[in-house]
Amino acid sequence: MNAENTGNAAGEYNVELFVNESSVDSQQISLDVGESTTVTFDHSEETPGTYTVKVGGQEATYTVKEKSSMLLYGLLSIIVLLVGMIAYMFTKGGWTVATLQAKVDELIKSVNSKR
Repeated sequence: MNAENTGNAAGEYNVELFVNESSVDSQQISLDVGESTTVTFDHSEETPGTYTVKVGGQEATYTVKEKSSMLLYGLLSIIVLLVGMIAYMFTKGGWTVATLQAKVDELIKSVNSKR
């Protein structure tokens, strides 16, 4: 935010940051006649939602979105891929439930033998 002293005397001003009508930060500034400065605030929200911010008569809104987990997306992609591969093997690959059981048993034995 840009603050400027347009009066005829030096003065101090308290610049306040409001988020959803609550004061969350403030800065005391001193300006000589005709002097201007930029006031910045560093504020963040953890809870998803829409917030209204006000500073010195200016107002804006911003939205905080829920964090997405890349690990979750990766795991879901692997599961979908595995299910698709198994479905393909049953429909086009000639597999039966007995074949699947034999492959699972083989995988388990392979993992156990490497320990």
